[in-house]
Amino acid sequence: MSPRWRGGITLTKRMIIIPCVCIGLILILLHQWYIITYPAELIPRAEYYPTLRASLSMFPKSLRSALEKELANPISPLENQGALLLPPGAASSAARPPAAADTSRIPNRVFQTDKAPPSAEDARTWEHHGFESLFLNDDDSLAWVIEHFGDSEITRAYRTLPRPVMKADMLRYLIMLAAGGVYSDADTQVLMPLSRWADNAEVYPVPRKITENHQNDISNVTRNASDFPRYPIRIIVGVEGDFHIWRDVAGVSEGMGVTKTGRHRGLQIVQWTIAAQQHHPILIDAVRRIVETSAIARAWEIGHLRTAQGYEAAGKLDKAKKERTLKRPWETDTKGKVMSVQEWTGPAVFTDAVLSYLLSFANVREQDLYRLEKPLQIGDVLVLPMDGFYPMRSKAPNAMARVIHLFRGSWKNPWPMGLDKVLDVAGASGSDKDAPVPGHNRRSLDDDEPLPIRSWDDVDDSASEAVQRRSYPPPSREEIL
Repeated sequence: MSPRWRGGITLTKRMIIIPCVCIGLILILLHQWYIITYPAELIPRAEYYPTLRASLSMFPKSLRSALEKELANPISPLENQGALLLPPGAASSAARPPAAADTSRIPNRVFQTDKAPPSAEDARTWEHHGFESLFLNDDDSLAWVIEHFGDSEITRAYRTLPRPVMKADMLRYLIMLAAGGVYSDADTQVLMPLSRWADNAEVYPVPRKITENHQNDISNVTRNASDFPRYPIRIIVGVEGDFHIWRDVAGVSEGMGVTKTGRHRGLQIVQWTIAAQQHHPILIDAVRRIVETSAIARAWEIGHLRTAQGYEAAGKLDKAKKERTLKRPWETDTKGKVMSVQEWTGPAVFTDAVLSYLLSFANVREQDLYRLEKPLQIGDVLVLPMDGFYPMRSKAPNAMARVIHLFRGSWKNPWPMGLDKVLDVAGASGSDKDAPVPGHNRRSLDDDEPLPIRSWDDVDDSASEAVQRRSYPPPSREEIL
């Protein structure tokens, strides 16, 4: 007979069960690692403005003085120095000041970039609500960057980004930084004028009386409008994803960690639509992070190139070939890797820039924005809930929706009720849906994108010194022209 184990389980069964349990645990750990999101990379409060000021050397002189002036007059720290936040919806509407939010500092124009202009239907929604439309194709975009940023470290970083999507990411931050207005992907439709994007916004911070006394019961505290500082809104962002809001089966499974999500942050900020006044610190920080990661990527290229050359010199051609054909970090979307697309130029880096700014003057952290249900003004920042720029696909936009993102045809019929009804939902008239689309103020040149560094042989030893300076060799005159 086979040896027995406790409970009557044979040794043979034990030898099967134990490895199966171990394999199961390993698979669970691997699965959690696969779907995990990473915390935001935040600048400590005391280091925020010194860090941004130190980065101004990468900007052209023509822009540097304006940015220095911007950083020399930071927004005053808000009264709330703890983590106490009045949860959205917890207070009565009477507790909020009646004054309307001021969005007038943000220019009423929309920039869009792509290989081709947006559809007439999409463009009509922006013009219907009074936006001036400006379109840049890929070649326009390079010319625009050179015009506004010259032969700077920023231009060189933009030119050498290895993927077109990364250039599109960086371009939106540069446009908002230098010009201001609204950036929105070409496959978006706007539902209301910019002046209404702050409708129904609550104001942060918690009144001074609550903050000083650390009272848990806020229901009987008297609030005055003077307790709520209201700054002009200078930048508007929206929540893309919040794992604490489970609105459908997919949301529940993502929130519980059962299924993979493409987002890199537990609370992630949209960057397919951004509204901002020029020179805002959030945009300075986003550009700074991209340029610094570009230097890291250049060093990565040089290091692997030299390793390959060393193998070749030693006659180890197989290892040299492996080094030369190694998959680059930006060719995948590995979470937590600084050179992956989302971390380098995409929503992850923009989320980090937004949260670092909110932390710097208001001590607002990611957790304070969980389950946001209404627009929340924090200093000069307006944060829209998920429905603001990302209304749910399964239903018509609600009163919180400002922009619809159509995701390039992934929604074959995203709003079955029709565009005119969508406009009505947002409080706009749809009676002119058949009207001709007005002319667009757009430029269009041939699509001829400069070649980035795509192979090891494109990198030479002269780049190593440039990496140490966090700079790049300037493009030749022939390349620019």
